[in-house]
Amino acid sequence: MLKWDISKLSLREKLIIAGTAAFLFYFVFYQMMYLSKAKEYSILRDEIAATNNEIKAFSVQISEAAAKINELKKRATEPAVSGKREFRGDASKLSSLLEEFTRLARLSKVDFIAIKPVLVEDKGRYFELKLSIDLKARYQQLGEYIKTLEELPRGVVINDIKIESNPSISPQAAARIDAVTYIVKE
Repeated sequence: MLKWDISKLSLREKLIIAGTAAFLFYFVFYQMMYLSKAKEYSILRDEIAATNNEIKAFSVQISEAAAKINELKKRATEPAVSGKREFRGDASKLSSLLEEFTRLARLSKVDFIAIKPVLVEDKGRYFELKLSIDLKARYQQLGEYIKTLEELPRGVVINDIKIESNPSISPQAAARIDAVTYIVKE
C-alpha cells in the first residue's frame, strides 16, 4: 500500500492539496447540499404564500356567507310585505336557461358534471323548476359561481349545497347544488 508522508512534500504540493480539498469541500457542501435546500425552501415559501392567499380569499367568502345568512335570517323574521317576488329574464325556454348556466360556469371556471330538472310545477303565469346541478371546481370558483347564480336577474334560489373534497386526490371539489328557478310561460 501507498503511504503518504506529507513531510516529504514541497510547499507548492501542500498548497495544491489544501486548495483541492477546499474546492471539494465548497463543491460538495455548498453547491450540492446548501443550494439544493435553498431551492426547496424557495419553492415551499412560494407554496405557503399561495396557500395564505387562498386562506384570505376563503375568509372573505366565509364572512360574506355569514353576512348573507344573517340577512336571510333577518328576512325570515320580518313580515312579508308582498308574497310575490318579481323575477325578470327574457329566457323562457329550458335550453336558454341551460345555455345561461353553462356560460356562467365557463366564466367562473367551473366544470359541469350534470344538471337535472328534479321537478317542474305549473304556477299559473310561470313554471317553477327545481334543479339538481353537479359541478367540479376549486372552492373559490364554486363560491363565485354560486354568487353569480344568486345575482341573476331571472331569479335563482339556492336551497342546498353539498360539497365533497379529497385534497390528496384532486385540488378540486365536487358539489351538488339544489336550486329553484322560474320560467315564464309563453
